[in-house]
This record gives sequence, C-alpha cells and structure tokens, in this order.
Amino acid sequence: MQIIAEPPETKADLRWRMLGVPVRVAPWFWIGAAFLGWQDRITLAPLLVWIACVFVSILLHEFGHALTAKAFGAYGVRVVLYQFGGLAISAGGLRRWQRVVELLMGPGAGFILWGILFGLSYVFDYDALRVGGEAEFHGWLALQFLLEINLLWGLFNLLPVYPLDGGQIAKELIVARNPRGGARRAHTLCMVVALAAGLAFLIWGQFSENKGKGVSAFMFFIFAFENYRLRQAYSEFEAEEDYAPRQPWERDPDWWKKH
Repeated sequence: MQIIAEPPETKADLRWRMLGVPVRVAPWFWIGAAFLGWQDRITLAPLLVWIACVFVSILLHEFGHALTAKAFGAYGVRVVLYQFGGLAISAGGLRRWQRVVELLMGPGAGFILWGILFGLSYVFDYDALRVGGEAEFHGWLALQFLLEINLLWGLFNLLPVYPLDGGQIAKELIVARNPRGGARRAHTLCMVVALAAGLAFLIWGQFSENKGKGVSAFMFFIFAFENYRLRQAYSEFEAEEDYAPRQPWERDPDWWKKH
C-alpha cells in the first residue's frame, strides 16, 4: 500500500479550477472528514460545520504547496483531496531548497490563517456568538474548528514522519547530507518518531474521553509500518548496489575487444 498515491478518477469527483490550478475532490474525502469528526460532533449540524472546516483547511494547505511550486517554475500543478487528506502534485525539477520551501508552505498557509483568525478574535467579541442564536453558535463553532485544525494539524504535519510534510523535509535534508544512505536513515528516523507518536496518542487516549486519540494512534502506527517497509526497500537496494559491477570489464567480459 502506498499512502500518498493519487486516487483513481471517478464520475463522482468534484472538479473546478482556482487560481490557475485544477482541483479534484474524490468522494472518499467527505467520508474521511466525517469519520474524523464523528466522535465529537455527533449531531448533524456541528458535523457538517466540521466537514466544511476540514475542507477549507486542507484545500488551503494544498494550495500553499501548489502555488509555491508554480512560483518556482513547476508545471502540471494540480490539487487532489482524498480520504487521507490532500495532495499537491506537480512536474518539473525543483531544487532541493525549493522543494523544502514548497513543503513548508503547506502548514505555513494554515498558520497564516490561524494567525489572522486568532488576531480577529481579540478585536471582535466572538465569544458572544456562542450564546447567540443557532446561526451565531455555528459561526463560533466554525471559528473554533478552523483554529484547531490549522494550528494543531499543522504542527503535527511538521513531525519528522513520512509521508507528512515534516517527514518529507527530513528526508530531503538527510539525503542532501548523505546521498548514499540518507534515504534509509531518514525512514528509520520517521519510523521511530511515528511509533513514539502512536504510543503517545494511545496512552493519552486512556486518560481522555475523546476516542479520536485512538484514530490518531492507529494512523501513526500505519505510518511507522510504511516507513519500515520503505527502509527495508532502500536497504535491499543499497545491498544490491554494493555488489553491482563498477568497471566496464566487470559489466562486459568482452569489453577489451571493443577498444
């Protein structure tokens, strides 16, 4: 299983173009967003507000990646939202530092929105909405969800756990320092951090009424397994490379006849 693979296209996909970037939303995205919010948002109206906030936040996150990639000259840039979140897909060779900046600008876009909303919450009395009518309460709820998602999810996304942005950044930096064994070391680091995060969420869930901690633990354990699998693949590749022929005469016994 490859976690960050683009899902196949379906007739149920939503499609549009925004800021010059094609956007596609797979139907499983809505189910995934509802699943994440189901434990705490049991009634329908708060659950729909939650799904809308997840949609806006992930779309903003992916556009942070996509527009940065376009600014650096990447082509074929597109955004896909699916059950595991979102993907900003592009072609064209970005330099390593440009790739790191592109990865940072996903959570960075969310942090910018969080800062704007947090600042406005001090200028305007948003707490008054909580005790207002139903529409006002849902507006207050949307603000709380947007603050939560764009700050906490952004911070978790920067953990050195592949395929999160932080894990991809860690891999870029480690491979830059050690091109030969860097990928294997990066996935080893990501595997250890993912296991630690999974255990932390599992323990936290034992002392919390929020069952969503169990979902987070499960997700990080999947990430740990994925990094273990990738680590093994790189280890086998490097082992084969160690014994690969280096010189022309090692690759072709009749090499000398051609010169």
